[in-house]
Amino acid sequence: MLLPLLITTIHVSKLSLVNFLAFDC
Repeated sequence: MLLPLLITTIHVSKLSLVNFLAFDC
């Protein structure tokens, strides 16, 4: 039950990390 939430959290954090790197360049 907790696994989809974990996957969503990882996906969102990865997405925000990519956005951060994109804006940083």
